[in-house]
Amino acid sequence: MTSTEATTIHDVAHEHLLSTFASLKAGLKLFAIPLDGGMGRLVPVTERHDGDAALRATFARWRTDNAFAFPTQFTVTLEGTARWLRKGLLDVPDRLLFLVEAPDGTPVGHLGFANCAAVPGVMEIDNVVRGVKTGAPGIMTAALQGLTDWATREFSPREIFLRVFSDNGHAVRFYERCGYRHDTLLPLRRTSSNGAVNFTPPVDGDIAPPDTHFARMVLQR
Repeated sequence: MTSTEATTIHDVAHEHLLSTFASLKAGLKLFAIPLDGGMGRLVPVTERHDGDAALRATFARWRTDNAFAFPTQFTVTLEGTARWLRKGLLDVPDRLLFLVEAPDGTPVGHLGFANCAAVPGVMEIDNVVRGVKTGAPGIMTAALQGLTDWATREFSPREIFLRVFSDNGHAVRFYERCGYRHDTLLPLRRTSSNGAVNFTPPVDGDIAPPDTHFARMVLQR
């Protein structure tokens, strides 16, 4: 295969991914990914959710309850959640989020993909949150498996990976059970401003020890 042919294949795959994400977020047709064992389904977050006040409140509550797992930690508001839903999700071409619904249709969490246009053929798992802590044991395992199975069938990525705080033992063990293996540690520096805490990669020339790390974990198939 020539470099030109490889580039063309990457371009076609890239356009297919972005068009699929855009179509699902537009919500012009019903779509769901059934979970194994009748455990529930994954439903994409679409334009129709933009005006759903109850769902925004649910997202805000889940974000507050799980703030420790995110690299940006702040006081969550309904207004800020509405902005994130619009500007941080629906308007971002290479990002897609799914609600995890129990068999009765109750949302119990969410997960999805982000930064899927950054490197050809590489998809990043993002925003894995179990919002409802009781009931439906195993549903997030089924949800993560269902999501990656769908992405593999639809896009044939050469790599699916995620980033998780390396000291979040519960999450790390969960991903290990789901088939993810450690790739590398990514150093992070802690900063705070206006009441928000941010964990970001050190700037060039910063030789001080990192405050913490992301563990980059790759799905083994």
